[in-house]
Amino acid sequence: MLADRLELYSGAATIALVEGMAAQGLPAEALSTIEARIDAVAAQGDSWEMPELLRVRSELRAGCGASLGAEQDIGAAMELAERQSALSWRLRAAISYVRLAGSGPTSAQALFELSHTLARFTEGSDTADLRAARRLLEISPEAMPR
Repeated sequence: MLADRLELYSGAATIALVEGMAAQGLPAEALSTIEARIDAVAAQGDSWEMPELLRVRSELRAGCGASLGAEQDIGAAMELAERQSALSWRLRAAISYVRLAGSGPTSAQALFELSHTLARFTEGSDTADLRAARRLLEISPEAMPR
């Protein structure tokens, strides 16, 4: 059915929309839009895209100064991605975690999470996410697993 096929892309469309809204200086609207999508996904009982939706909401919350909510979302995104064995979603969440942590008290933990997630990849070494992860770790080589 066409509606079912279109539903597969609505999460990606929502993410593109909210990223555009945030770039246009509309963070409250972006946050409201992503929260509506998260609520819809939760109501449907479908969770395959939830780690990515939580990651994006985390970044939006951080941009709005809601650091506690951002940390909770990024933790939930990584945990759910792990439970789903969604390694790519986990990597994206770990990248966001490093960026959100900056040089704060959780930066060492964030770098550890990223390096160990990156080490689990066995293929696709030239994807944008894997390149971004390696660049972040090059900045902090002490985070690389030994």
